[in-house]
Amino acid sequence: MRLRVFTLLASSFLSVSAVYACGEEGRVNNCYMFSTYNRNEQTRYIEQNVSYWKRYTGNRFTDEQVLAQLNNSGSESTDANLLLNYLKGKGDKNGVEYLEKLKAVKKAAKLNENRWNYPTKEELVQNRKDWTEIYNFAANKLKGKRTPLSNRYVLMAMRGAFYSGKDDALGQIWLSNVKQVHEKDIAAQCQGYLASNWIKTGWTEKARDFYIKTGSLNDLRATFPQVITTKTIKDIFDKYPESKSFPYVVQDFLNSSFSNLNAAEKNSKRDSLTKIELVRFVKFSGTAATAGTTQSALWLSARAYAMYLLGADKKQVLKALQDAQKVKSTARVAYNTRCLRLICSAEVENIDAKFEAMLTKELTWLRNTAAKEKCYYDYVYYRFRNHYTDVMDHVVHDILVPRYIELQKPVTAAILANVANELNETQSAYNARCSLIKRDSTQKGFNGDYRTDVFRMLDTMSTESVINYYKVLTALGGTPFEQSLVPFCYSNNSYLCDIIATKLMREFQFKPAMEYLKKVDSKYVTEMNSLPYMAYSFTPEFWVYRNRQKVDPKLQKKPYTNKMNFCKQMLKLEDAVAKAQQKQKLDAKYAENSYLLAKAYIQASPKGACWALTNYSWSVTQDSAVVADNAYIKRAASLLRSAYSADTGEENMVRCLSGLFFLSYNYSPSSDQDKLAKLLWKLKDTPTGEARKINKCDVLKHYITGNGLLF
Repeated sequence: MRLRVFTLLASSFLSVSAVYACGEEGRVNNCYMFSTYNRNEQTRYIEQNVSYWKRYTGNRFTDEQVLAQLNNSGSESTDANLLLNYLKGKGDKNGVEYLEKLKAVKKAAKLNENRWNYPTKEELVQNRKDWTEIYNFAANKLKGKRTPLSNRYVLMAMRGAFYSGKDDALGQIWLSNVKQVHEKDIAAQCQGYLASNWIKTGWTEKARDFYIKTGSLNDLRATFPQVITTKTIKDIFDKYPESKSFPYVVQDFLNSSFSNLNAAEKNSKRDSLTKIELVRFVKFSGTAATAGTTQSALWLSARAYAMYLLGADKKQVLKALQDAQKVKSTARVAYNTRCLRLICSAEVENIDAKFEAMLTKELTWLRNTAAKEKCYYDYVYYRFRNHYTDVMDHVVHDILVPRYIELQKPVTAAILANVANELNETQSAYNARCSLIKRDSTQKGFNGDYRTDVFRMLDTMSTESVINYYKVLTALGGTPFEQSLVPFCYSNNSYLCDIIATKLMREFQFKPAMEYLKKVDSKYVTEMNSLPYMAYSFTPEFWVYRNRQKVDPKLQKKPYTNKMNFCKQMLKLEDAVAKAQQKQKLDAKYAENSYLLAKAYIQASPKGACWALTNYSWSVTQDSAVVADNAYIKRAASLLRSAYSADTGEENMVRCLSGLFFLSYNYSPSSDQDKLAKLLWKLKDTPTGEARKINKCDVLKHYITGNGLLF
């Protein structure tokens, strides 16, 4: 069927630098905003073939087991022959014979699979012989009595005839069997080999019509030059002004132009050539739009988008899109024009009540349209997508969110991001979210709520803004525009209250944080990605135990209680420290409480063992300057200094100096770093110093000797 064999390689990347789910999800790079042909609407022949063999064997095998058999190119392993062995046991000679021959077919096809493979002359001769033998075998099977597998032998015979160069036999087989091939997917594949032959004999347009009808996108693309230009399109138009291929070829041309102009590596020569082509296309498409064909709306829409890519005045582009909307067209072309108009309007219209009323209407339409179109799974971004979810992402994240943030309306920006994210979540065949929809077994343990643009916005917004966002979602406030979008948003009380509580904890507002924590369902917390990291105690000295701190057995059963435990302890200790300062009673008790606070703050900082108390991710690549500026680390350093001054006892001096040197050396360099090292080294031979093995601290010894501080 295919002139070329295209192999889709799905690559997945696991980030070890950040712990989220255990990796951070990126947002789709929405390059392709022109869509008059659904590039994902392709016939799934493999899926249909798998379904056939599952039925044939009484649904005894999984999709993966069936695929292993169908893809078998000669393996004798049991796992690759489960169906074959089953049919042998059943005494199904017909099924066994077919699957055995299918191995030979797969083996012969391997020569064509890798386009970077350059076979030798001997390999090509042998391959032709193999295909000839396959053709002879299948053609001979068609001479006998028909069986349930006869349709598949028709396909096998046509495949053998095509690759062995028997063009006449190709047509004869089809004419002799066309009335008996009732399975649509088999018939389409058989005709696909005929279509490839049509191209050989100059009937390219006939082949294109067939590929469009069957959704064979790779085959359709192969009928055009590698680089599509305005001349390519004009030549087709001059010969076939009503060609059904225009929605595809124009889409390919414009989206490729976008990619060229927005490539990561800028190239002035490439950009210049692309713009020259776009100028030519604007001129040609204007002529094509007035030629009286049935595809005038397509040409008008394409012309407007080409103007957009060239950087024309957006008001002019909007006018051109409005003109395109007035012309009768297919639904796909009309939807494409509407999406482009939304994109352009979102960029240039003044944000006011009229604009937001329009946005409500258009985003609602876009969401409903996306829900109706079948999605495909994107193996790079681990999500389900279609063109309209991509448009939603682009309009919201690339245009509207930045504009609303610039207007200092972060709540509206977050609501919009929620709408876009929720659309993607509900399009999935399975859902990564824990609390609303039961997750697919393959997604167990990954809560997608903490891997989205919405979450990243909430995690970095001011606490006041997040509280206002929470109020909007719970119908306690918000503008008319924000409230109009709430029905399309995801709102989970536990999720939002936990985020607010965590932000308050970072700001030392432990009492208000506890009020929000009370609203968080413990069952929800057990599904958070960071749950395992909540089972560490915040009481050990991180500078002593950081490389060997273990999960606290008491917390292991109920780690979700640790945030509340932390707030209670911090509230109690901060209160004690504040009272002592008011009374100016900075004694050993004060030093003890300050030291306990410092230990806990370091543990709950981004670099502590208990980072999950105040953060949702941890990274070995965090910016050291950002870590040093962390409020908890600054507070801990201040408390250690204060505790050191308040109690001159040997035990207190050693532990405070240990903590201060650790912070200064690792996170927050200070001007008194040398002084701290000297003071700590002086105490190495004291009972406390010996007990803490200061003289065996490699970091301290290296620092002392390396900086010439021995005395």
